[in-house]
Amino acid sequence: MNRLFPLILAGALLFLVAGCASKEAVKKDAKSYPFRHKGYSFKIAWELVPGHDGVAVQGLMQNITLRKVEDMEVTATLLRGANDEVAEGQTYVLGSLKDGESTDFDLYLPKAVITPGDRLAFRIKYMVPGAAGYTWATNVVTDAKTGAAIVPDNETTSE
Repeated sequence: MNRLFPLILAGALLFLVAGCASKEAVKKDAKSYPFRHKGYSFKIAWELVPGHDGVAVQGLMQNITLRKVEDMEVTATLLRGANDEVAEGQTYVLGSLKDGESTDFDLYLPKAVITPGDRLAFRIKYMVPGAAGYTWATNVVTDAKTGAAIVPDNETTSE
């Protein structure tokens, strides 16, 4: 019995950890975020959380067009003035999202302070299965204070 207990405990812990890693466990609904944007391939919603040494960008993205996307990379860049880069943060979402599925993302803009007139540029890079190795990207630039789209989103591809 003493040898069986560690195995049972290890199995229970693995079950708990696997359940926590599910992409289906989205933290919030898009409507609960203060900023939202609907692009061609993705809906994104986010909030900015000031920290002691920068700003966290916490959000949600939903695949709204494509049958399936994989290996997403989310980048947010804080721009000031004539496109001067103040800070940039990046995160990766491994796995895939089918049409209609959502996932959370969190990234950090180190040493950033949001001021009036700043812009937040989002870039979501992703793979589309069966697209001959192309990397696709969705881009949108928003007012960092209000979340209003300044430059509409556009889609690009590269090999």
